Amino acid sequence: MKTFFFTLCFSLAACGGTIDSGIDSGTDGGSDSGKNDAAQNDATPTPDAPAPDCDTLQTELASQEVAAEQCCATCDSLQCVAQVDGLCCPLTVNNAQSPAVQAYESTLAQFRAAGCTTNCPDLACSVKPTGNCVASGPNGADGTCSQF
Repeated sequence: MKTFFFTLCFSLAACGGTIDSGIDSGTDGGSDSGKNDAAQNDATPTPDAPAPDCDTLQTELASQEVAAEQCCATCDSLQCVAQVDGLCCPLTVNNAQSPAVQAYESTLAQFRAAGCTTNCPDLACSVKPTGNCVASGPNGADGTCSQF
């Protein structure tokens, strides 16, 4: 085994590879990891971007919900057969893995993580998913998943 290890190390060194033994070859016996400490300490930390406020997040959710509910009213396939969490009630969507739905869920998670709340109607949520794509738009092919 020692022969194999020696051969491997020799091969790496012979091919231009480097071997880090973890032992500092400096004269002071310390590590060299602090070489840039002064430069790193002088750097001013960049502040994180401010978190969006609840009104902004709720406005984003409203526009993203419209995109998440898109479906194809004239397609010869099942539509609106997936369900994701919604602001007040579950939301019927065509494809839970679509980029529009993923964006909606991400913003909803931010909304909840920020402690935001909304006034939900005091009504029972309808059964989801609805499986109903309602035609909209000028050509009738575009659609929106019905939520009721």
